[in-house]
Amino acid sequence: MTYQKLLILGGTGNAGFSIAQKLLQETNLSLIISSRDAEKAHFTAGELNAHSKDEWSYRVTGIQLEPNNQVELKSVLNQVDAVIIAASGIDTAKLAEALIETRKDCIDIRENSDKQRILQHYHSQFVENNVFYLSESGCFPGLPTLLIRYLLKQMPNADHAIANISIQMDWKKHPFSKTTIEEFAENLQYFQSKVWYKNHWKSVNNWRDVAKIKFDKNLGSKTCIPMVLPETATLVENYPNLQYVNTRIAGFNPVVDYLIMPVLQWTTLPLSSALEWGLKRFSKPPFGTYFQAEVSHSSDRRQTLKISVNHLEGYELTAISTTALILQCLKTEQKTAGLHLQGLWAEPINFIEQLKRMGAQVQI
Repeated sequence: MTYQKLLILGGTGNAGFSIAQKLLQETNLSLIISSRDAEKAHFTAGELNAHSKDEWSYRVTGIQLEPNNQVELKSVLNQVDAVIIAASGIDTAKLAEALIETRKDCIDIRENSDKQRILQHYHSQFVENNVFYLSESGCFPGLPTLLIRYLLKQMPNADHAIANISIQMDWKKHPFSKTTIEEFAENLQYFQSKVWYKNHWKSVNNWRDVAKIKFDKNLGSKTCIPMVLPETATLVENYPNLQYVNTRIAGFNPVVDYLIMPVLQWTTLPLSSALEWGLKRFSKPPFGTYFQAEVSHSSDRRQTLKISVNHLEGYELTAISTTALILQCLKTEQKTAGLHLQGLWAEPINFIEQLKRMGAQVQI
């Protein structure tokens, strides 16, 4: 895929800014970063240009853009080769239609409860119009399935696969827009806790599925509960040997986990303000973003292959993962149009090597 210029929707936000920085370091791409605030977009572009590897190279342009305005969005898409979605509050259907009309590719790092269902509706139109749409990108939720696939390449007869995730961030130092925290709360409301066991999805009901995990010597043990990721269903279809698949995630802090989360899942009332308060008020160090995966065979569980990917800064790991993905796209000669998921599309061995090279802590 030949990309020379990318648009980053939400390029002034926490994730978008980190991705822009990493792309300037690792590629020769030109970037357009957008914000709903013109002054913020221009200021951030100047900051990125001043600290790129080629000082004052002016590879970044900042623009004001309302991404749900299709006329504005299509006008900007016609100036670039592809778009990275790092903004909240985006109408997925309008975005898909704009991509189809302009025939532009998309890397989408959002985790959104309705997004995947909407995108599936447009899959055939993506194919017809040669649009490559890579969803569930970045480190979460895009990394756990990729780690499992990495291990299955080395232990193809494994029938057990487990991934563990802990995202412990200093939420106080990261400002959120109203739409970002609202989408975050909505995702937690529709959280599903199931595991794949003997060819069917079952609800969690025993000690085996929930576990205390030691991610790091400084972090302590974290209770992790199963969650269903969008790519997990396709993973078990692609690897029919798998009899048990469990993707587990640790909580945030006791107030959010045992007070706010249960209320969120019990009601449809908007509780995003309560969630933001709980994250910022009660999250305490040590901080870091941790991913683990392991595979084994039921005939001999002592032979287990494991991998961990960690970084102290969650947004930095998101940027590293997204950049590793873009680097693979740039080296892919034959584009496969349609809707894809990062955890299933990316080549895992090269991806992990790129994470390591760019500063993530990788242990196998």
